[in-house]
Amino acid sequence: MPAQRGARGWAGGAPNILNVTATRAQENLYVVGSRSAWADAGVFARLARSWPASSELREPTQ
Repeated sequence: MPAQRGARGWAGGAPNILNVTATRAQENLYVVGSRSAWADAGVFARLARSWPASSELREPTQ
């Protein structure tokens, strides 16, 4: 899956992408996917250290 690693590397290598996502979130911010896959991709590593892991499934808020 080299293409997936490339996409994670691209998104994780540009801090402004995560910054825009976080600042535009109105109430909640969800990171969906395998934590072990994205947790070592650039700025996502910092996100993984800052946020607790949760496997809890939640219903979307209206």
